[in-house]
Amino acid sequence: MGECALIDLLPMELSMVEEEHLIEPYEGLQPGDEIVGDMSDYEKRLLTIAENLKEEYTSRKGELLGLLLGIPVSRQVMADLRRMCMKEETLRNVLMYGIMERFDLFGVNMGIRKGWKVVVYPSPPELEKLLT
Repeated sequence: MGECALIDLLPMELSMVEEEHLIEPYEGLQPGDEIVGDMSDYEKRLLTIAENLKEEYTSRKGELLGLLLGIPVSRQVMADLRRMCMKEETLRNVLMYGIMERFDLFGVNMGIRKGWKVVVYPSPPELEKLLT
């Protein structure tokens, strides 16, 4: 294995995501959204892996409840949950960076919406007053 297991294994993980198991963004278009394009197949797969990690992490959070109740939790459980959480966050950052790079969306508000749409949307008026 190379220097970074995540980077080494990501192409294999992406290839294992079957089209019928893709997880679409749940949020629909919002007032003010302007569609700038569609997510690529690669981006759809990245989102799906991140969503699956989030779901698994969320379903296992109950294991951490033991800590609050004074029940011992193994270091391995803690390590597994931290690994899942960090990987999910990293993949989302890679996804969003890739979309921003592809559509040149740095400096604007952007999001992904149902139907695999990439959108830009206006800043709230109170924030817009502070931007020059």
